[in-house]
Amino acid sequence: MRISLLLTIFSSLSSATALVGPSPPLYFKPTTRVIPPHPVDGETSFIDTHRNGPFDGPHTDLINSTAIEWWYFDASSMEGEQAIAVWWTTPNPAAIGLNFTSSNWFIFHSRFRDGTSYDTFIPADEVIIKTTGDGSSGLYTGAGSGWSGTPDMSHYSMSFDIQDEGIRGEVQIMRIVPSRSAKRPATDLDEDMRNIGALGWALAVPGGDATAYVQVGEKTISFDEGSGYHDHNWGIGLADFHNWYAIHGRFGLYTFTAIETLLQAPSSPDINSPTTFGQTWLDYNGTTLVETLDPSAVRIRPWGNGAEYPPKGYYPNPLGAVITIDAGEHGVFELNVTSKTSSPRVPMGVGLGKWFGTVKGSVRGGKVSEGPAMFEWLDLDLEPGVEEGLVVQGGALRRDEGVMKDGVWSRDMEKKRGWVEG
Repeated sequence: MRISLLLTIFSSLSSATALVGPSPPLYFKPTTRVIPPHPVDGETSFIDTHRNGPFDGPHTDLINSTAIEWWYFDASSMEGEQAIAVWWTTPNPAAIGLNFTSSNWFIFHSRFRDGTSYDTFIPADEVIIKTTGDGSSGLYTGAGSGWSGTPDMSHYSMSFDIQDEGIRGEVQIMRIVPSRSAKRPATDLDEDMRNIGALGWALAVPGGDATAYVQVGEKTISFDEGSGYHDHNWGIGLADFHNWYAIHGRFGLYTFTAIETLLQAPSSPDINSPTTFGQTWLDYNGTTLVETLDPSAVRIRPWGNGAEYPPKGYYPNPLGAVITIDAGEHGVFELNVTSKTSSPRVPMGVGLGKWFGTVKGSVRGGKVSEGPAMFEWLDLDLEPGVEEGLVVQGGALRRDEGVMKDGVWSRDMEKKRGWVEG
């Protein structure tokens, strides 16, 4: 890895002034954490409230065979036709159905103006996480990438110098709404943030402005006016979630996040147990209109290209989603997300898909505004009778093979790089 990348990633934290963060009563001394590239033995513990540690710092004591933690970022053009998303992760890959030789790895998603896409897994050696104030920085050694954030979490950057993949460049994200958890602002120091099932969720940048210039092989993602987002998860896996829909975006002066997911497999429902989980947050020009984990406050349904709900597999890909948000006294909001990009199937369980585009929305009967949005679908369960690595497409089985380039996955390349065994 080039020394310049390490300096780029850590410089903003090492030279930053003492900016006012979201919680002026607290002071967290700078920390450095080194995470080995393999799960370790022992019981883990979690930091689940802001009072007990930096908001965007590590929340997991150690990564054993079941604990997971990752830092996620995305940025897209305002029209949604160009985008980058990265999951920098540290979990045991076997805990989420993957067979990698390193437990430090990340997923790099890229979407291009010509409608094509490039997604890949990239393994790392040690991971170094530094905190100053509430902000974090991360360096994935041996993998040519990382991020840095200011102490008040108002500004983050992603840096890439991944020579084997031909990926290099930088993304800047500037926060425009306050940091928060799933249902409370970050200034609520005692809110239990581990409330997305068994997961904790800290949104350092629920919405932001973004710029990007990243080269991916012979293609370039470049925009000066875009939208950015950053969150951070930790806990004990995603096994309770089926058909996870997560969407975030902005339209006019509104910013929102919305999640709807099934808590049990559609093929074997338990009528005596809750069937859905929901999360909703809607902000208007700095004022929160609704923040709740009540599943009745949100409804997300895919549309287009023969999509159905609940889906029976990764294919067919929807063309968008309609969202209904009940904001109580502020009214019912109706949103419509339209995808502007393709998404290869990331072979995690049934699959992971990520689409970028635009969202149109308003309070019911009100003036419609438009802006950028991200739409994600994930299901970690394998379909009955379908072996791992196979997906259903057009009624036939198709084997996904490894590194993704416009939907083509090369298992041979994965073995060559030592990401999986033999």
